[in-house]
Amino acid sequence: MSDSNQLPNGESGDNERTKLQTIELTVDTGTEGPEGAIETETDDSPRLKDEEKVLDTKTGPDGGAGFVLADQTNHLPFKQLILVFTGCALAIMLSFLDQTIVATALPRISADFEAADQSSWVGTSYLLTSTAFQTLWGRFSDIWGRKVCLLISLLIFLAGNVLCGIAQSIVQLIVFRALAGVGGGGITTLVMVVVSDVVSIRERGKYQGLIGGAIALAGVIGPLLGGVFSDPSGLGWRWCFYLNIPFGAAALLMIFFFLPVKTMSGSLKAKALQIDYLGAVLILTTTLLLLLATSWGGTTYPWKSPQVISIFVLSALLWGATIATEVWVERRKRLPIIPMRLFFMRSPTIIFITQFLNGIPFYGQLYYLPQYFQVVKQQSGTQAGIQLFPLLVAQTISVWSSGMLVSWTGRFNKLCIVVGYILWTVACALQYMLSRDTPAWTVVLILIFTGLGAGLTFQTSLVAAQAAVTKQDMAVVTGLRNFVRTIGGTLGLAICGAILNNSLISKLSAAPLSMSSDLVDRIISSATDIPAIVAADQLGTVLDTYQEAIREVYLIFIPCVGLSAILTAVFLEDTRV
Repeated sequence: MSDSNQLPNGESGDNERTKLQTIELTVDTGTEGPEGAIETETDDSPRLKDEEKVLDTKTGPDGGAGFVLADQTNHLPFKQLILVFTGCALAIMLSFLDQTIVATALPRISADFEAADQSSWVGTSYLLTSTAFQTLWGRFSDIWGRKVCLLISLLIFLAGNVLCGIAQSIVQLIVFRALAGVGGGGITTLVMVVVSDVVSIRERGKYQGLIGGAIALAGVIGPLLGGVFSDPSGLGWRWCFYLNIPFGAAALLMIFFFLPVKTMSGSLKAKALQIDYLGAVLILTTTLLLLLATSWGGTTYPWKSPQVISIFVLSALLWGATIATEVWVERRKRLPIIPMRLFFMRSPTIIFITQFLNGIPFYGQLYYLPQYFQVVKQQSGTQAGIQLFPLLVAQTISVWSSGMLVSWTGRFNKLCIVVGYILWTVACALQYMLSRDTPAWTVVLILIFTGLGAGLTFQTSLVAAQAAVTKQDMAVVTGLRNFVRTIGGTLGLAICGAILNNSLISKLSAAPLSMSSDLVDRIISSATDIPAIVAADQLGTVLDTYQEAIREVYLIFIPCVGLSAILTAVFLEDTRV
């Protein structure tokens, strides 16, 4: 399908790799504004400004002005680029670190606040807000500018972490984690967009690959640091949040001083009028309800409870309202938060579907591989973090190599993505074979396969999505790609948790163990304390049973990644960048 039919203003669908002129937002105010305000011309004739900006005003169906977005491409000299890139990589690493570092610190946090029944919300609240705001920050940066939005995101993130460090109750900690998530969601999307702005699309894969390495590093060292800080001999769990402050401040300063400001013309009022407020509220509400139902299901309430079912139904209805609203906004030549026309373009749609699918194994493996080491292998949190380093190294190498391949060949090369999915599928199948007695070298080999496969798909899929759209859609498609991946991972974790718990209840309650329901509940809620919960003569059998339950989770990963490989091979377009 031709991209030229997808643009709301009827402009040519040139790929973003074509050098575009800077476009100013326009609105028909009917009055002449001061210098720097949005112009009031309502004819269709372009007017050159500052030799590089073009004003293009079109009349929408409501009689108002149409819109085109500013091109925020800003290729930098190498030395300046390295400083900006370092700040961006540090920022996104901290945002992902904030997701994983509390996992191993939760037992200590819940003990200090005497709130074991609420402690899971320390992690969930961050995930809720960071996911919900990812799509919004992309569109906000189109209107207000990348640098402004990224700096605001960092300030919100840092403020949230400062408040988390001084929180005096579990409720305060949960609320402040949610605040940090608002900023973290913006960092995740905007760093990837800024990196795409400051380097050419041909060089983009190389730098996005290094960003992927920073994310992988955060996924591995997060639980390790959380365990070290929360250990009785450590600095204390509050340092899980204090750690972000000096490094986050350094990232903020590098971005503030070295990332140039791309001036966004237009008055404050005119820019505010461009925001799709109804769409933003609907997307936030719908996403929060969906994630809330997923978090409650099987833990706070049974999956079949009226509370969970009613929230799922309400979320589904609001999704329908969100789609209708975004279509309506786009037809009126305004700026929707999520342009629905992207879903009628083949490559972006395939990327969204596959990212949703592989979000399930990506986040699932981050959670269940450490469980294998800590529960089945009976290793400490620190040892589990060290065991995951082969995955980190392999993923970093493959992410960077795939990015370099894009730079060398001038194509994002869908074969690279397909090969990655195939390797990842094989790795998921090999994970199914893990047991309590699996030799260390076999585990390392499986982790290497996992890292290589996932790494080949991670940032190349982002470059593929960005290469398939025009510059005006780059920030939105980046945020949407991250959003569907996180939604897939969140829903996947809920499904995997239900499978694991149901399997454990069935296996532990049956002969030969025939454990009571109270004992089974204790094993499920405190898996790392199994040696202290069960009798010594039952320990080996219980640990083997736990691994059998984890294997059923791995079975979910195999078709998700395998289907992604098929969809990519058949439908994704191989685009030159």
